Amino acid sequence: MSVSRFKKNSTDQNSQSSYQPLITIVTTVFNAKNTLEMTINSVLKQTYKNIEYIVIDGESTDGTLQIIKKYNQGISFWLSEPDKGIYDGMNKGIDHSHGEILLFLNADDQLHDKYVIRDIVNKFYNQVDVLCGRALINNKKFKCIYPTLKLPRENKIKTISAVNHQAVFIKRYVLLKSNKFNTKYKIAGDVDLFYKIFSSNYKIRYTDRLIVKFTTGGLGSDKKEAYKETKKIVKEYLSSSQYLFFKVRRIAVIIFYIITERTKLINIYYRFKTKKRNKNSNNN
Repeated sequence: MSVSRFKKNSTDQNSQSSYQPLITIVTTVFNAKNTLEMTINSVLKQTYKNIEYIVIDGESTDGTLQIIKKYNQGISFWLSEPDKGIYDGMNKGIDHSHGEILLFLNADDQLHDKYVIRDIVNKFYNQVDVLCGRALINNKKFKCIYPTLKLPRENKIKTISAVNHQAVFIKRYVLLKSNKFNTKYKIAGDVDLFYKIFSSNYKIRYTDRLIVKFTTGGLGSDKKEAYKETKKIVKEYLSSSQYLFFKVRRIAVIIFYIITERTKLINIYYRFKTKKRNKNSNNN
């Protein structure tokens, strides 16, 4: 086992606003030398300067560590050692964080533009515990803005399925009180966390602000394993009738995708879906 550490003080406070919380951004990475630099640069170019940036590496072997060292002066804290998966890495990020508000940005994601954190701080007044924003998704089949669904908290299935953890800012005390990410899950640990949060009395708000750009195709794109884990989570947190609805809805989705794939209509569906989502996003 090899461990490498580098630590520096967080950047000086931004003097443009009276409310200037320390924002911690956590990036977990394993063998992502081709995309990590893009992620790091999207954080370092932020105009809001009171940011603590933490990078947790799972002891990469592809040159990722050299990229991390290249940005020593911009990274507040980095650690490279074996871990038990992405959620173990995220939990390590929480343990080493000092910020009032946290964001988890994967190694192939990037903040949408240089004003993201500045704009979020202006929306993140003290009464908010969790702030959910929008994500721009890139896929081989489509490119669309994932809308923020402002649904009743009781409608957990639809609400949580529309949440992208890369676009969610969470108060640190909420993560600690919710026991952080459950590392028994390899893909759906964020779903488990959001079910815990949405099942509690935290003050959750939504913003139409675009937070992140990310490309599908990572660990979370293993749909079969993701569904297997999500089913366990849903069964734990929902009533019997809600769980039955989840299963029926899932079967309907599977049948739909089988039919559209076999009839070559899937690309038409994605184009329609993209156009509709982007139109709704522009109208909000």
